Amino acid sequence: MRNPPVERVCVVEMNLPGLNVTIEDARFGREMELAPARHDVVAFNLSRTPVDIHACYISRRARSPYRRFGSVSYVPAGIGLHMFGKEAGASMLMCRFEQHGQNGTFANAGPSDVARLEKCTDIRNRDIVRALERIAEETLNPGLGSETLIAGIAATLAVDLLRLAQGDEDGLSANEQLRRLEAYCAQNIAGRPSLTEAADLCGVTARQLALALKQASGLGFSQFVAGMRLRQARQMLRETGLPIKEISYRCGFSHVSSFTSAFREAEGRTPHRYRLNSQH
Repeated sequence: MRNPPVERVCVVEMNLPGLNVTIEDARFGREMELAPARHDVVAFNLSRTPVDIHACYISRRARSPYRRFGSVSYVPAGIGLHMFGKEAGASMLMCRFEQHGQNGTFANAGPSDVARLEKCTDIRNRDIVRALERIAEETLNPGLGSETLIAGIAATLAVDLLRLAQGDEDGLSANEQLRRLEAYCAQNIAGRPSLTEAADLCGVTARQLALALKQASGLGFSQFVAGMRLRQARQMLRETGLPIKEISYRCGFSHVSSFTSAFREAEGRTPHRYRLNSQH
């Protein structure tokens, strides 16, 4: 027995040449299937409340591993979806790019590589997210020239999605991702740096950023942050006269005792002894 599709109730609809835009109240069941369609679909969760759903892409010859279904997802024409998770409702922006022979927005994309599509269940690219936000704003509150504006934004969005799906998007290099990660952690070292927030700054998923970090340094995110805390502490001990308690706080340690223990384990001496030795 086939699994039911997602239940949808259309709230607002706008039809443009080659593009259908809707705001829908969607209801996700525990297990769902979306049959391959003749249009490319971009979905944006306007509720901003994450749904606990995982999805895989299915083509005639292959299927992708299951991945988290995020706020923004993309399904090319001719590709099906299988989803499972917890029942939930969400307000969704749906953009459907129609295919008309060789004139469709994605007509020149060629067969979709299912393996490359894995990243498209949870798209974090800021340009794509902002484009969808603007389309949603104009659809819910149309004004002078809204259709022209939406068509222009959608044309750019189509190119960004095509690049993403085919793996040749102008994303950040691994080195740039790690540079942004380090800068983010340095700015937030007194608090609790978040891998998810850092990944958002890099336009990738937390899993992708963690993998890039592991490949480059051999460290997990927690180890990386711990190392930065100690590196900053060493610098402050050498270059400032701040009390050790203050250094402990600025480097993100909750107690001086935990700072002292971590420092001694890494350096073989206490922060006080390290400071004395560095002055000679």
